[in-house]
Amino acid sequence: MQTERMRVVVVGAGVAGCGTAALLAHNGIQVTLVESDPFVGGRAATRTASEWGWADERWSEYRPDFGHHALGGNGFFERLLRETGAWDRADIRPLPMAHFMGDGRLHQAPVTFRQSLSAYNYIGLKQKLQLARFDRFARKIDTEEAIQRYGRVPLRRLLADFNLGPQATEIIVEGFAAGYQTTVDLDANSAGDLLLCMKLLRRGLDKHRTTAVLYPHGGFGRLSQALADIVSTHNGEVLLGSRVERITTEAEPTGESRVTGATVDGRHIPADAVIHTAPAFDLGFLLDDQVVDAQPEFFNRVAEGRKASSSLALLICGGPQTLTGAALNTWVFVPRSQLREFSEYLLISELDHSFGVAPVGRQVLTSATLAEGDFDMREFGEKMRRELERLFPGLDLSKAEWTTTRLFPVVDGVARTIDWYGDHRPGPRTPIKGLFIAGDTTQEYSTGTDGCAQSAYLAVEAVLGRDLVRTADVL
Repeated sequence: MQTERMRVVVVGAGVAGCGTAALLAHNGIQVTLVESDPFVGGRAATRTASEWGWADERWSEYRPDFGHHALGGNGFFERLLRETGAWDRADIRPLPMAHFMGDGRLHQAPVTFRQSLSAYNYIGLKQKLQLARFDRFARKIDTEEAIQRYGRVPLRRLLADFNLGPQATEIIVEGFAAGYQTTVDLDANSAGDLLLCMKLLRRGLDKHRTTAVLYPHGGFGRLSQALADIVSTHNGEVLLGSRVERITTEAEPTGESRVTGATVDGRHIPADAVIHTAPAFDLGFLLDDQVVDAQPEFFNRVAEGRKASSSLALLICGGPQTLTGAALNTWVFVPRSQLREFSEYLLISELDHSFGVAPVGRQVLTSATLAEGDFDMREFGEKMRRELERLFPGLDLSKAEWTTTRLFPVVDGVARTIDWYGDHRPGPRTPIKGLFIAGDTTQEYSTGTDGCAQSAYLAVEAVLGRDLVRTADVL
């Protein structure tokens, strides 16, 4: 069948869904993008604080994201945005390099080798040179070698090969792995995954020079909106506030099942293919039981992903308070060694009006930690307030104009462990002909929203039957 006559339904309008739909539309496919929420972005959406229900209309100028998000420069997501034309629809700006808290002080991540010698002045020259050696190894290793040789190697083993001291190890694990991979368990964390994330960082620095991290003015959700707009301009449908009730299939003479379309709010939309971009472990609920029962190996593996999923507990607030004297407009990583109230690291972001997320003279502050077991959100909020005010003595969260706590399924969905690395995740094909999966619980080799963008490429390539980009071309 000629691709210009194909029709594809994309389920979910998060980063993966919007990216998948925009790529398809850009390649001449008739697309229907369906989202149950009345807005795009999914777990990377941006709305006003009042639209989220976190504050009343007095604070409607705040535009916080739901969760921690940034755009890794020169990765799959930037490539997808530029290729589809969505880049020109979003005002994307550089963020300063992130800070790491060590010895009770903030240390900005170095960009050049000379900066690396003066950075982290509490760890000593020997450990700085160890870090530089490790960075050089990550920069030079071939992408395929990193995947094949180190993908299922525990990070502990790789770090031992470089004989990193404890403070240098802390910077790598809780300043880098925490931000890019979320998982900091040295025996479960994939060494290959860390190496590819470091290559993503280096590619971003090579292109954007002073930083590897970008952010769209007006909130991260602007990127998903720009991609959805590409779908509309190519005569595709974007159905918000609509629910996919069923992915419809028919049996072929061979006994295999083939997709025939999707039922959306009682209306059947015929399609040659369906791409499901919501969490893959929810896929079975949209198919007839006999279709699921006929493929137990695939659907059991997909269901296992729910057990491996992870979440962050977030404290989000808006007001005049700052971490230091002026808004950092970037991220801060706080390792466990600096904490009293929490057993896991903290991820903190602070953005002000210059990024279009707060009124003039105000900031949006988000702080998060891994949520494990039974989590009392009220107790969490009090603990986080105490911890932040201790770490940043000038911070006074009583001046916040609004505050909320939220449990956030992390962008990676399934924890980034050895067991769920790369092609050990399902997708992009499924055993049902014409049914594909993308998103942060499916196969990808990058991280966070950049990994979602790569999963979109993999799914679209499977639909088109041709390659669009190689992993090695990006990482």
